[in-house]
Amino acid sequence: MRLNSSDASRVLTALIQEDRAEARIWRDRIQKAASSLVVASFLTSAFLIGRGTNLTVQQFRTITLLVDLGLVAVVAVFFWRLKVDLVRLREGAKARQDLLLNLKDGETQEIDPFRPGNGVSIRDHDLYWIVILSVTMVLVKMAVLLALATEFVGHR
Repeated sequence: MRLNSSDASRVLTALIQEDRAEARIWRDRIQKAASSLVVASFLTSAFLIGRGTNLTVQQFRTITLLVDLGLVAVVAVFFWRLKVDLVRLREGAKARQDLLLNLKDGETQEIDPFRPGNGVSIRDHDLYWIVILSVTMVLVKMAVLLALATEFVGHR
């Protein structure tokens, strides 16, 4: 699209602001998914341990193993998919920032604000720690429940 520099600047600035807002939304989704994993795992375990369940030790171990590993798998796939989208979003934002920086005052220029990016400087590595910590908490809880299953459901 051909725009003069002031119009191009306004368009690119609006798109960059939208990219930043969307990046915050994607990051928040990843953080909520990781924390929901832990809550869901502990709630499921509390339900299984609670009074009124007539599970044998083997049934308790099997259900605990399947539920917790299933939750971990879902969060891992969810995180991987959202992380790919977040990287692409960051690449697009970087491409628009580069376009904005390369605008020349007073000239009409051809700009493509939706061109693919070529790398990104923001990696969002802190999200790995959130997911790793959540998965670790669930796996440790699962290991404790499996090891001490007889203490939680009796000797049936």
